Amino acid sequence: EPEIRLGANDQPVVDNFNDTYLDQSLAYELDIDDPNNPWITHQTEGNAVQGLEITLQFPGGLYRINDEGKLRNTSVTVQAQYRRVGSDTWSNLTNGAVTITKATNTPFQVTYRVDHLPAAQYEVRARCVSKDGTNTRYSTRVFWTQLSSIIYDDFARPGKVLVGIKALATNQLSGGMPNITWLQTRNDVWVWNPQAGEYQKKPATNPAWAAYDIIHRCRQIKNIHTGSYEFVAQGAPAARLVYQDFANWAAFCEDRRLTFNYIFTTAGDLWAALQK
Repeated sequence: EPEIRLGANDQPVVDNFNDTYLDQSLAYELDIDDPNNPWITHQTEGNAVQGLEITLQFPGGLYRINDEGKLRNTSVTVQAQYRRVGSDTWSNLTNGAVTITKATNTPFQVTYRVDHLPAAQYEVRARCVSKDGTNTRYSTRVFWTQLSSIIYDDFARPGKVLVGIKALATNQLSGGMPNITWLQTRNDVWVWNPQAGEYQKKPATNPAWAAYDIIHRCRQIKNIHTGSYEFVAQGAPAARLVYQDFANWAAFCEDRRLTFNYIFTTAGDLWAALQK
């Protein structure tokens, strides 16, 4: 199943690439015995973190025992927050104080995650707000066992043509990369016509206009701030190219049906590229 991006500067990401997790193992018990210092704080190791995930573990399950010796629901309420290192403002990682309710003596864990953060280093803090009970009839011990820093591996690469392949893992793949081919075309290039005072589309397969594009490298891209389309040239200024000479050359190529089809996949010398 392919995903194709045509090189727009506002193109969406290519999905299905796994995020990178940097896990830090912790062993903090979240208790309510110290009301003067209820928060436990830990800092991420990386400084390009884009998402955070915490893992809370209930090693003895979560339950209370009634007078008949049967397991019944009981609850623990926890809260987690985060902030960028250097900031004074904490934001909720959990949706405020969250309550976990169960009647099980099987160990389990819960995770909470926040996404789409500015890439930075973060501090995370957690606390236990309340427990239904703490005597021998209750199993309400909760530990903060992991802090995960998340870096996204989805690709957008504005201005680059992208092809992503989603395929089932089979014996033929065997951990390797399959051979992938596709047909890639570009119909037009943008050429500045000083006589008309505007950019015009010219056929990309004409050697003259292809050479013009290699030198001038103009693209029409969307301004993500205004929503309008603008021309941006990354090569030599249009004023330094003699338009009529290229137009005459293009007419010569068209009369003799000369065409150009080539994809430059590596950086190289401009003059060497023009000689192709």
